[in-house]
Amino acid sequence: MFGYRKMNKIYCIISIVCCCFVGCVSKKTEAPITEYMVNSGHYFPIGDIPEWWFGKHLDAMQEISLYKMRDNKNIEAYRFLYLPTWGNPICVRVVKVENGYYIKSIKLTGMGGYKEGKIGFLKTRRIDDKSLPKHFNTLLDKVVWNDNFKPKRQKGCDGSEWIIEGLKNGKYIVFDIWCADTEQQERGMSDYVALCKLFITMGKFDENVGHYHNRQLMDPLDKKSEPEDGSDG
Repeated sequence: MFGYRKMNKIYCIISIVCCCFVGCVSKKTEAPITEYMVNSGHYFPIGDIPEWWFGKHLDAMQEISLYKMRDNKNIEAYRFLYLPTWGNPICVRVVKVENGYYIKSIKLTGMGGYKEGKIGFLKTRRIDDKSLPKHFNTLLDKVVWNDNFKPKRQKGCDGSEWIIEGLKNGKYIVFDIWCADTEQQERGMSDYVALCKLFITMGKFDENVGHYHNRQLMDPLDKKSEPEDGSDG
């Protein structure tokens, strides 16, 4: 009996030591938790938007937070984020500037449903007011700034996420639509899909450019940037 109790104590001591050792190893190998990995309200309002997922892609794209600029009534900006499960994540941001628009398009090397990868395509350009697609503002009014636009929300395991953000006159809004192009007529998604596709067209992803294009064109939403004249079609 004495030997049995003694062995039990030895096993308990060994178990405790092993647990402590594993715990120490886990702490050393654990990746640091960054702001976008939780619903912290950095890129999106705290709520239904999975910031731990969407935010890590915007972070990999080195994108700014439109949501954090929501109190600035002098900013008008829109961003489309496309996250296909098995394809490259892309983002197009359009910012209203004096006498035109600043457009930034980014594509990552990873996959929207898995590891985000790194920037594989980045293009910045400025266009004048006349060069903006005529139906861009029309679609914005029908979708982003239309209080009656309330699409039917659906969710699934695979597919794609179509996210649009809008910021104007101190008002911020975000839409997260899963597989927006599926049964778009029945779900009332035709205008939403048309706007998303227009973002992609404006992003000019079909152009064969280097890793960075027009590095000297400053981002108007970057506090360190200074206004720049001229345009780049």
